[in-house]
Amino acid sequence: MPCIILEATTAEPRIEKPGRKALFGTRRASTNRQFINNRLTLYLIQAINRRITVGVAQFNGIHVRLERDGRNCIIGFLIMSNLYPYWESVSIDLAISSLDSMYQQVKAIAGGKRIIVSETGWPSTGNAKGNAVPSPENASSYFYDFVSWALDHSVDYFYFEAFDESWKGSDGYWGVWDKWGQIKPGRENVFIPCESNRPGIEFTHIPLYGSNNDRLQGQVCHVTPSNYGIAVYIYVPGYGWVNKPTWDAPITPINPNGSWNSIVVSGGADQNATMLAAFLLPTGYNPPLLGGSQTLDIIKNLNYSVSAISLK
Repeated sequence: MPCIILEATTAEPRIEKPGRKALFGTRRASTNRQFINNRLTLYLIQAINRRITVGVAQFNGIHVRLERDGRNCIIGFLIMSNLYPYWESVSIDLAISSLDSMYQQVKAIAGGKRIIVSETGWPSTGNAKGNAVPSPENASSYFYDFVSWALDHSVDYFYFEAFDESWKGSDGYWGVWDKWGQIKPGRENVFIPCESNRPGIEFTHIPLYGSNNDRLQGQVCHVTPSNYGIAVYIYVPGYGWVNKPTWDAPITPINPNGSWNSIVVSGGADQNATMLAAFLLPTGYNPPLLGGSQTLDIIKNLNYSVSAISLK
């Protein structure tokens, strides 16, 4: 079956054979976006007139699509979009909010078509990109938070990437596993919580940064809900960690089906919280009351607590 692949560079688009890598929205250097848009539209129209199957269109990122009227999204039935807060120099604490904004912009011009996140990720080492800093902690948090976001919004995705490619140098450390096939610290939290036979807790919905009325939601597994409760904390920059919903009600009950939800904005600058933490604790245990603490060590060191910690 013939397949047209349109590469949005300043060079002439070309017809390729099926099987070569081509992703809609990959990052390619360009100095003439109007040329790209005109050529992309022209070749798509020619393809339809010739009754040739269009495989994948590839051009220079979300900005090209959104600078114009979205006409490039009219043709076809599927949109695959690369969304990288890291390459947009967004700090890790605002990464998921930024990604959600990108996704909503694509959705607004998609005309109801299915959208797949064809690439996203965060490197565990390498060079900083503005406010976006590679680190094992940031990469782990982004992986967990993105998967939680994707599940919450029922979005299919391809995560970049499975294994490190150290031959790429400083840009080769995006893997969930290292080059030896060992999973990196913190990444197992995405796979383990409710898929093992031990007590677990996970987030199923994380409020976006700046939201005032949304609730943190989650699920526990392999425990009797009535025998446990959830201690929720948020971290507000300039203040520290504090209990939620309140000091007077520091425990969130668990529903019979294992689900739970908690108010995380109850005053002050709570909507600006950049980190969330939830701990699964036995009924009757009173969690530490924190009012500006810079760490969660006092509760993280409890032998019987199971936790889920996330950046917003």
